Amino acid sequence: MINGVVAAPLMVIIMLMAMRRDVMGRFVLPRALWAIWWLCAGAMTVAAGVMFATWRS
Repeated sequence: MINGVVAAPLMVIIMLMAMRRDVMGRFVLPRALWAIWWLCAGAMTVAAGVMFATWRS
């Protein structure tokens, strides 16, 4: 459960770093993969939100 919550912000941080040429050099992430990555990060965020919204004690 902790992994699912921590994964979304971590994916965003990794994505922001992978898009920067000064960080990645010639290995910068191609623009074609940006949309796929952001969709995955969004799906993880939604999944974590749904988990908290439906949590019962």
